[in-house]
Amino acid sequence: MLIKPRQLELPVGFWTGTRKQIENKVKDIDSIIESLPKYNQKDNNEFFEIDKENAVNILKLIAETYVYNDRLNNKDRKNDISRMLCVLEYCMTQVGDGKLFCLHRTNRNMSRLRSDNLGYIDAPGDGHKDVTPSRAKAINRPVLMLLRENGYKKLNENGVNIGWNDTAFYWPVLLTQENLQSAMFAIDQKPKEDTLVVDNSDIIAGIDPSEILKISLSWNLVEAFGEEGTECQSGDFLDVISRELKDTTAARYIYKNFDGGWELLPEANVNDDEYAGVYTYNRGVFPFVLKPFRYILLRSGNDKAADLMLLELTSPESWDLEPLQVIDYDGYLLGANNMKLYNTRDTITDANNKETVSNNYNVCEWIIHYGIKKVLKYKSHTSTPIVGGVDSDFAPEEE
Repeated sequence: MLIKPRQLELPVGFWTGTRKQIENKVKDIDSIIESLPKYNQKDNNEFFEIDKENAVNILKLIAETYVYNDRLNNKDRKNDISRMLCVLEYCMTQVGDGKLFCLHRTNRNMSRLRSDNLGYIDAPGDGHKDVTPSRAKAINRPVLMLLRENGYKKLNENGVNIGWNDTAFYWPVLLTQENLQSAMFAIDQKPKEDTLVVDNSDIIAGIDPSEILKISLSWNLVEAFGEEGTECQSGDFLDVISRELKDTTAARYIYKNFDGGWELLPEANVNDDEYAGVYTYNRGVFPFVLKPFRYILLRSGNDKAADLMLLELTSPESWDLEPLQVIDYDGYLLGANNMKLYNTRDTITDANNKETVSNNYNVCEWIIHYGIKKVLKYKSHTSTPIVGGVDSDFAPEEE
């Protein structure tokens, strides 16, 4: 995989969920974008700054609105956004403050297929209004274009729908910066996603990969957890590592079922009327099936100069599961940095066009506090080979 200056990366050939399936998700993306700290500080061409972490979260949410299957003959494009995330990760290794530029466009009506039904549309950005100013802007930072499509159906002369599923969605485009050092990356060809790989085979040798949670933390690992062999006692300064359950990251920590929803504990007795996905409070009873990790593999940052540390965890029964409920005046569940996670309000219109607003306050953000038992291994970056750059299997630090 070659990454070079002024390269465009975008998903192509995807289909979207139905309006019922994705409308609220798209509204959540709208809200997240519009509540970004610099959203109202646009320049003359409507560019604004965005943190890499927010860009990653938005792209992952967008991916959840897409559909790939055999019937659509598009499964070979399923990893397009994973590839975008890999390219973004590399671009940001050459940006010191972790910020890129963003361009938010709405009310777009690009088709999915060409009029002759012989190929996917692969250039949703308007050359004059979007791409040209983005190329002028992407000098030392990449540009992420977030194009909100109306998603209308559109029939060609043969009656074939070359449009969409009659529901709005986002079509992202990433443009790499001009001052970017070109690089060829090795790709780990996994069935679910493309990743840029860090060689950590020796530190986890003999361990089932499914038992390891990988996390990147911008900390000095030895100062935080101690040298190899350190045993953590309850009450130590850092005897836990905490993870927040968000739509974008929860699949790392809890299981999904065969229907793509979250696997629920039978004894949790979840009330269907109060179910809110990963944000279900369930009267304070944790309802999801935890992945029973035995180890955490830590990496000290997201660049090539990263240390590795392998921690042994306590048993899952000892982990602390904490519900946080912070809801703002607009009815949004808030997470860290006041990011809007879930809209608790729903507007229902009856046959007489009368609107009724209902609220589901049975929501929270669940925090998993993993107990640390022992520092098993430590490896400094001076002895850690890198194959192709940064391993996107590592979960980023959640702020």
